[in-house]
Amino acid sequence: MGDLPSCTRVQPELELALAEVHLDVAKADHDIAEAQRGLEMAEANSELMESSGAAAVEFTITPVRRSE
Repeated sequence: MGDLPSCTRVQPELELALAEVHLDVAKADHDIAEAQRGLEMAEANSELMESSGAAAVEFTITPVRRSE
């Protein structure tokens, strides 16, 4: 009997890499949701400030890459 095919040895590494990608996607989804809540709060505060006579303020979300 010879060596196991290389795909058998690589399979666990690929599964681990895929799990890490899924974790990264989940973290990104969480960060996006958190940023959206922050934006909604900022817009609500801006509307409140405008209603009290303050100047209008605009908000945007700019995606950035995290360095690890």
